[in-house]
Amino acid sequence: MALMTYAPRVSIFDEFNKIFNGINTYNSSKIYNSIWQPAYDISEDNKNYYLSFDLPGTRKKDVDISISNDILTISGSRESNSRHSEDFSRINNQYGEFEKSFHLPENTDQSEVNAKMDSGVLILTLKKAKEVLNDIKKISIK
Repeated sequence: MALMTYAPRVSIFDEFNKIFNGINTYNSSKIYNSIWQPAYDISEDNKNYYLSFDLPGTRKKDVDISISNDILTISGSRESNSRHSEDFSRINNQYGEFEKSFHLPENTDQSEVNAKMDSGVLILTLKKAKEVLNDIKKISIK
C-alpha cells in the first residue's frame, strides 16, 4: 500500500474567492504568500518509506512532525527575512505557515520513524513493519 495524501475538504468556491479577490489589488502577492505548500517527494524500498520536503529558510524548531490515528502530519512556518519595507510590489518567495498530512500504509511501523534536516531538506524515514502472514488454523468440531 502506498502513502496517500490527506487533504481536508475545502469548497472549490473558497479557492476561487481567494484567487479572484486578489486580482488587480495592491496586496494580491501578499495573499498568495500565506498559501505555502513546500515541494515533497515520496519513495520506498523493501524496508522503508521515504519522504523529503524542501524547506529552504525554515529552522528545525519551526517544524512539527506528528502521527495520530494513522495520519502523519508535517507542519511549520517560514518567516520572511526580507529587509525591504512593506511597500514592495512583487514577492516571488512564499512565506507563512504550512501543513501537509498523509495516510500511513498499514505496514508502517509507527514507532520507527526518523527525521533529519540538512541544508533546508527534511528527510523522514518510516520503517515498514514485517509482513504478518495470515495463518489459517482449522478447528475441528467435536
